[in-house]
Order: sequence, then structure tokens, then C-alpha cells
Amino acid sequence: MPTARGNAFHQAAPDRGRRGALYARLSPLLVMLALAIVLVPEEASFFVGGLRLTLARAILLALTPLSLVRLVQQAGRRTYRFVWSDALVLPTGLWMLLAVAVTEGLDRALVGGGVTALEFVGAYFVARAFLAAHGQALSLARVLSLSIAVVGLLSVLDRFAGYYVLHDLVGRLTGLQLDWRYDERYGSIRAAGTFEHPILLGTACACAMLLATTLPMIARCFVFAGAAAGLLAAVSSAPMVGAFIGFSCLAYRRLTPSLESRWRWLMLAAGIMLALLFAVHSAPFGWLIGHMTIDPATGFYRLLIWQIAGADVLQAPVFGIGITDDWARPEWMPSTVDSLWLRAAMSFGIPGSVLIAACLLGACSRRVDIARTYLSDDERRLGLVLSLILFVYIFLGFTVHFWGAAWILMGLFAGMRAHLGALGAVPTDAAGAFIPEPSARRPARMALPTPAPAERGGSAPYVQ
Repeated sequence: MPTARGNAFHQAAPDRGRRGALYARLSPLLVMLALAIVLVPEEASFFVGGLRLTLARAILLALTPLSLVRLVQQAGRRTYRFVWSDALVLPTGLWMLLAVAVTEGLDRALVGGGVTALEFVGAYFVARAFLAAHGQALSLARVLSLSIAVVGLLSVLDRFAGYYVLHDLVGRLTGLQLDWRYDERYGSIRAAGTFEHPILLGTACACAMLLATTLPMIARCFVFAGAAAGLLAAVSSAPMVGAFIGFSCLAYRRLTPSLESRWRWLMLAAGIMLALLFAVHSAPFGWLIGHMTIDPATGFYRLLIWQIAGADVLQAPVFGIGITDDWARPEWMPSTVDSLWLRAAMSFGIPGSVLIAACLLGACSRRVDIARTYLSDDERRLGLVLSLILFVYIFLGFTVHFWGAAWILMGLFAGMRAHLGALGAVPTDAAGAFIPEPSARRPARMALPTPAPAERGGSAPYVQ
């Protein structure tokens, strides 16, 4: 049964409607960043010395110092609630710089490792600092999902045109034409939209489909249709599996409304099933690849990458081998590594890969899908969806490498989830005003019972 504490936010807002939807005004800077990440391809870049800045990178470069100042200010207020990712994100970015500085020098660390750290760490801090009130995370989710849906619909043009239409259009406007390598499936190229690769488009569309469940009906239908179109046009099995897992978890959540330990039971069941598969099957990874991919050949190729590149990581487990593409491999094998966790271990060492995963898990350290939170119904649903999105990122990271817009989105989603987790722990009223909790007081002294008069002589009553 919901507790009085958990229902405080909802009882204070009876006029907000049955669904409890609340959309608050976002900072224009945050809206600009969200649109730049999704809608602006990397052909709209400019160079500062040897550094190529996309519009999203430039905005992050300007906003990250400001967000750090705002976070320090917020940490000193009574409304601040600690989330584990707050303490992990900055060390993760610093480790990226340190690892590349050790393996390839300071100059390479500032340019290559610095950009990678800025995109992930900066996106997290911007979301964490600029989202401060109830409803703002809902508004940001709406902006992101609607823009991804638009890109998903337009990406269908890539399948018919035989080239990346949006990349080519922006490249003609800016004069920066990049050399794209097109992947074909089912007689046509895989769509990429504004993203750097079809699989990244598919990942963003899978996330948008999950975010659509938090939107009003009309927007939900549009986002779901547009994102599904982009997901199908990308023809990528990994994001499709990720979307299936996400919606399966949402269905499981709906079927277990009163079971707060549902996710522990689910993880236990999944662990038992995987243990049984590895125990009874002689080639468990091969079985998974053969039954969960559109083209099994690509899956087996990924296994081969893990075997070859993994050996290099074990030779330099602490700092990795650097962000170079010149790593030991057969002459016929390309330099690309189709795994976030393997590529991160190669670039920043095993500690760097672990730190990135810890940031995503740490952003979910405060639960949002229980009654004991000061969140609206829609915010709780969004918090759950963001948790699933981060889990999908972790899951897909074993067969997909994220960079560019998808990498920035991962940091942004982590910051949004951390914001909702912290916000749900702050007692607020319907208008979002802070309600101070009763301060801990020293227990009052208990009055001693008045003893009865003595049988003989009768003494005066004891007075405390």
C-alpha cells in the first residue's frame, strides 16, 4: 500500500488530472543542445586549430563549466540529493584524459580523449545542472523524442535515394563533404538520417520509442511511428532487440504493480537462464548470435574482434593501448571495434570501461518506480523508461560501439535519470516548492508516573 509520505506529492495536487502530467519550461540552452545533438549532422562542423567541433560539441564546451558551477551551488542547498553518478562522472572523464596522456601523450589526450570525455561528462553535467524543477525532464524527453521521430521519418529517404540525404544536404550547404561507406541490406543501403552510422540511428529510435510511452496520446503515436520507421530503415538487429527488451520490461512492470522487488526477481531469473545456457550448450555465444541477429555473420565477426582485440587489452589492462586505430590485428581486418566496452577498454584501460558502466548504473541508484517518491505519475514512468534506456545501452554496448550523437545522448540520459532520482527524494508540493521535513529533535523527557501516597504517613506526590 502506498505510504502517506509517498503520496504527499500527489495529494497536494488534486487538480493536476488523473495522469499527473506536468511539463515545465526548459532552459533555451538545454533545448538548443538537444536539437543540435539530434537534428544537426556532423557536416555542420567547424575547425579550431586541429580540433573539429560539431555544433553539439561547441555548445557542450560552453555549457560544461557553467553546469559545474551550478552543480556546486546546488550541492550546498537543502534540496540537493546525492546520486552515485554525481561522484563517478568527473573521475571518469579525468581517467579518460590520464589514460590517453599515458599511452599517446598530452596533446593527443587533450584533442582526442578530451573530446570523448567532454561529450559524455559534459552532457551528464548539463542535464544534471539545468534540470532543476518538476516537469522539466518530461519537457526534455518530449523535445528529444519528437526530434528523433522527425529524423526517423526523414531517414527513410536514404533507402530510396541510395545515399545519406540529410548528410549530403547539409554538406552541400557547409561545403564539408565526408567520405561515407554505405552498408547494404535487402537491396538498398541502410539509413542513417543525421547520425554517424545506421546502428546509431537505430539505437536513438529505439530510445525514442521507449520515451514515447511517457507522452500524451497524439505525440505518442507520432513519435512511435516516426521512430519505428527509422528503426526499420536502419535495418539493425541490435537496436531492435534493445527495443524488444525495453517494451518487455514495461509489460512486466504493468503485470506486477504491487511487487516492489520485481527487478531483483527479474535479474535473478535472467541470471539463472544465462547460467543454464552456458552450462548445457557448448557454444552459448554462437547460439545467442544465431537466434538474435538479422545477419549472424556480423555477430560471429564481433566475436572474432573480441578475441583478437581482447588479447591486446590484456597486454595493457590499466591504461589501454590508446585511441589509435593502429592496433595489432590481421591485415584483412578493419580497425573498427563493434563494442563500446571493448573499445573503451582499449582506449582507456579496463578501469575506464568499468567507470563508464558504473556511471550509468550509478545514475539509477535512487529508485523512482515506487510509491515513496515525490514524483508525478509521468515522472515516475519517465524515470523507469530512462533506467531501461541505460540498461539497453549497457546491453547493446557488448556488440555496438557508440560515438557522436548516440554517445552524447547516453550521457544526457544518465543526467536526466540522476535528476529524477534526486528530485523524487525531495519533499515538494504541487507547485514544486520545497517542504522542509521535520528536523530531528531530541526526544522529550517522559513524565514519570505519580506514585501513590505511602500507606503510612502519606508522603507528598512526586513532582518531576
